[in-house]
Amino acid sequence: MANWLRAYTIVMIGHLSNNKLAVGIDHIIYGWVFFGLVMLIMFWIGSLWREDKTAPVPRRSGLLLHEGAPLMVKPIALALCAVVAVSVSSRVLEIAVEHHSNSPVAPLAQVEAAGGWGPVEAPHPRWAPHFTGARTERHQWFSKHGRVVGVYLALYAQQAQGQELVSSQNQLVLPGDNFWVERSRGRQRVDWAGREFGARTAEISGGGAQFAVRAWYWVNGTMTSSDVMAKVLLALQKILLKPDHSAVIVIYTSEEVERPVRTGDVLEDFSRDMAVSVMRALLRATEGER
Repeated sequence: MANWLRAYTIVMIGHLSNNKLAVGIDHIIYGWVFFGLVMLIMFWIGSLWREDKTAPVPRRSGLLLHEGAPLMVKPIALALCAVVAVSVSSRVLEIAVEHHSNSPVAPLAQVEAAGGWGPVEAPHPRWAPHFTGARTERHQWFSKHGRVVGVYLALYAQQAQGQELVSSQNQLVLPGDNFWVERSRGRQRVDWAGREFGARTAEISGGGAQFAVRAWYWVNGTMTSSDVMAKVLLALQKILLKPDHSAVIVIYTSEEVERPVRTGDVLEDFSRDMAVSVMRALLRATEGER
């Protein structure tokens, strides 16, 4: 409970101070001060049940596990055996997981145009989601009837610290960004390559431009916009000794006041025409590993 309170307090201090406090070295100092305080309280609570006088324990000689061995030797020896067994088995499991998840991916090929959509140059100003540690990524733009839609893909594999799909550093817009601002967020049902699921939505603006965004994760063929569900699916992949291939898929289009076309209709049109091409690019990068 104390550690939960410590983590929650650090997060809230960083949030309320716009990441000016509880980051860097003061994060570590706060953690150790809090840890020391908690340990002091625990020792004080434990002292309420201390027993100053105990019955003398007769001394016995011998450390071998036989009938006349001291009473404490057997439990200690069993505990040591258990620790060794757990350490060895956990290391064996770790090696097995690393071996089975050691499945590299190929660079993401270009997403092929379909359904009347054609490739175009990046609009200005250019916005991109902030996702780090990806094995390969692809950012393209397509146009149809004068409307431009961007698609961003970041593919992850052999995930480790700093190379994870779900991370506090992987966001549509980082807190404190001086150019782009995430003005709103929500959830909306999306029909993508014959699958319907809830996608994350956002309105992002900067430099006089404003984009309507839909984003979600792809983990082992499952689509989800939940960070928790994505983590669960990735953990399940490791337990089943399968590759941890996963990706973030982001599509977006500009919101233009002078051309009152519903951005939802534009993104739905793009999803209907281009979803298969997008998924084909992801599957080609992991071909032979799934």
